[in-house]
Amino acid sequence: MTSSPSFRLRALALIAVLALALAACRTAQPAATVDGAKITDDQLAQDAGAFRFLQILTRRSCGTAGKGESTDAACARFTLGYLIQVDVLKEYATAHDLSVPDKNITDTLSQLKASVGEQVFSSTLKAEKVSEADVHALLSRLLLFGSVQDAVAKERVTDQQITQAYEQDPLKYTGLHAAHILVASQKLAEKISKEATSKNFAKLAKKYSSDTGSAQNGGDLGAVPASNFLPEFSHAALALKPGEISEPVQTQYGWHVIMLIDARKIPLDQARDQIVKDLSHQAFVAWFQKSLENADISVNPKYGAFDTKNGSVVAIRSTATGSPSAPST
Repeated sequence: MTSSPSFRLRALALIAVLALALAACRTAQPAATVDGAKITDDQLAQDAGAFRFLQILTRRSCGTAGKGESTDAACARFTLGYLIQVDVLKEYATAHDLSVPDKNITDTLSQLKASVGEQVFSSTLKAEKVSEADVHALLSRLLLFGSVQDAVAKERVTDQQITQAYEQDPLKYTGLHAAHILVASQKLAEKISKEATSKNFAKLAKKYSSDTGSAQNGGDLGAVPASNFLPEFSHAALALKPGEISEPVQTQYGWHVIMLIDARKIPLDQARDQIVKDLSHQAFVAWFQKSLENADISVNPKYGAFDTKNGSVVAIRSTATGSPSAPST
């Protein structure tokens, strides 16, 4: 029995509707959009694999799985958060003509191979079903992130800020070389303080000090920034002249008898690089936080929701399936 023309037309119409539905599935909501630019499931899956590969080689986890969440879902969230961050940075990179030379990427790859060995590198690639080209592409983004960070910080860290930071935190930029004897009671500390001289200090430290690490070196703590010590210790030590011995000084660790060996302020030109590094991080974080807040970011709920405060994708327990290969509809 042959079908009627009307039946065939209805069947064709149904097929057309199904075709449109399937097309809609293929063009459904991407993993995320950043100011209109799409991050696709395919891109996320590729980069998640590359991220997982790098984390395995460096013995780290690709994201942290929440309650009831698979490791693959956690890795996808972690990777998606990073891809969103990179997309936010791209506008700045384009406007300032920033790019990463291919040599920098290949050099980084070579260093990675050398650190783990060619065999481990290759076998891990195979096990994770990742290509070296995938890793190369991810490294290019990682390095671009660093280039933007350096450029933004350079624009925003001024000489005035550097000088101000240097003057506001003198302990951080003062080198302190001291020795101490640590005991539990004030009475014993007073006795040692009265007996101690620059000549017998090392002997007394070996005899009395409960800080066994420094006691073997005559109480010598080495030359380090004064800010490495508790403030009450640093201030007491810096009040001395080289060779002088303090009255007992109490900290949370007990009672100290301190002998100053040397103290000197680090010149600004020597401290400058460290100050710039510290201020650069602060300047970039402030700029990037504002950039994230100003960006139009949308995340597919199957992965979670974007947290502008820390630039990550957080799981939505009721909706997140988390897999880059999960169906879009």
